[in-house]
Amino acid sequence: MKKNNYIALLLALFLVATSVGCSAGVQNVASNKPSDATSDQTVLQEAAEWFKEQTTYYEMISSQVCGDQIVFLTGTKNPGTDDYQNLQAFVVKQNDGACEVTAMKDGERGVSAGFSAHVLATDTLTIVFGDTSSSVYDFSNDRRLDVDFTKINILLAQGETRTEEIAGNAPYLLVFNEKLEIADLEFVDAELNIKYSTFYSENLMENAASDDISNIFSQESDLSEPAVVEVPGEQETIELKEIGLTLILPDSWKGKYALEYDADFKEYYVYNPAIRKAMGGDSETLSSGGMLFYVKVWEEQLTKEQVEAGGEWSFAKCEYITTTQNGTYLLYYASDEQFTPETMDEYRQMESEISDIQFVVGNVTE
Repeated sequence: MKKNNYIALLLALFLVATSVGCSAGVQNVASNKPSDATSDQTVLQEAAEWFKEQTTYYEMISSQVCGDQIVFLTGTKNPGTDDYQNLQAFVVKQNDGACEVTAMKDGERGVSAGFSAHVLATDTLTIVFGDTSSSVYDFSNDRRLDVDFTKINILLAQGETRTEEIAGNAPYLLVFNEKLEIADLEFVDAELNIKYSTFYSENLMENAASDDISNIFSQESDLSEPAVVEVPGEQETIELKEIGLTLILPDSWKGKYALEYDADFKEYYVYNPAIRKAMGGDSETLSSGGMLFYVKVWEEQLTKEQVEAGGEWSFAKCEYITTTQNGTYLLYYASDEQFTPETMDEYRQMESEISDIQFVVGNVTE
C-alpha cells in the first residue's frame, strides 16, 4: 500500500501537474504544445473541483485527461483508518463547462495477494487500475516474498503485449484511448514476474462494464444518516479505531468491562473480567468466559430488513447497528453460557442493558 507521504505528494501535485495526457498505451505523457497542456490542466482543475463538490467520500489519488473526458483514480477508507479499502476509477465528461460521471468501477485492493487489477471499459476508453504492495504471497511455500513492481505487461487477446511503467507499492492508473481486449496482466519485478491469472480466476474483461452510476453520489445519503453528536468525556466509551466505531456504554458498566480483539475472525469482544475470572478464564485467553457481546463488520451493504431476514451472518443472535459504504456493522450476543451460578445475576443485568448502548460511526451516532 502506498505510504502516507507518497499519497500526500500525489495529492499536492494533483492540480499543479504540467499536464496529464491520455493516448493509446501511454500514461501521463506531456503534450508538446504548451496550449494543450494549459487546456488539459484547466479541464482537470474544473472537473476536480466539480467532483469534490459532489462527494467527500471518494479521495482523489491520480488522474488523466483524454480530450473532454477525465479519468480519476480514487480510494475509500474505513472510518478511523489510514489505508484505502477499495479503489475506484471514474470517467467524468465535460461538455460546455458541465460535468457528469459517465462510467465508474469499484474494486478491492489486493492486500492478501500483494496486488490487484480491475478493468473499466467504455465505448472509447480502456482503463486498468489497482494497486501493488511490497510483498506477494507464495502459495506453494506458504510465505511472503518481497517485491517492487515497476512495470505491468498487458497481454492482449490477439497476442500483442504492451508494457507500462508504474510506481511500486502504490495504487496505479493506466488509461488507453481505445478499446482493448485484455487477456492477462503480468506484474514485473527485477527478479520476479507474476501474472494476474496466477492469483485470480476472474476474467478481467467479464466485469469490465461500468458499475451502476444512477445514484453514485447519493449512495451515502441512502445509508443511515443520524444526527451528529458529541460524546461527553465522562461517559463510559469503547473506541474501535480500526473500524471507526465508538460504543457509549451504560454508566453502571464502569469498571465492569474490558475489550479484546480476535484477529482471526476480525471480531471485537466486550466481556466482564470478574465474571471471566470466576469461570477460570483470564485476559490472555480469548473468549474464556464473561463475554457480553461482540461486534463484527460485514463487507456487504445490508439493510436492517435483510439482516433480520437471515443469511450467512445469522450464525448467532445479532442486532443491526448501521450500514455505511464500508459494510454492515452487527452486534452479536454470546451463544453459550458465559457465567457461573454466583455471577449469573450480574451477567443477566448487564446483558439486559446491551440494548441501551449507543453507537457512533465516524462522527455520527446510532
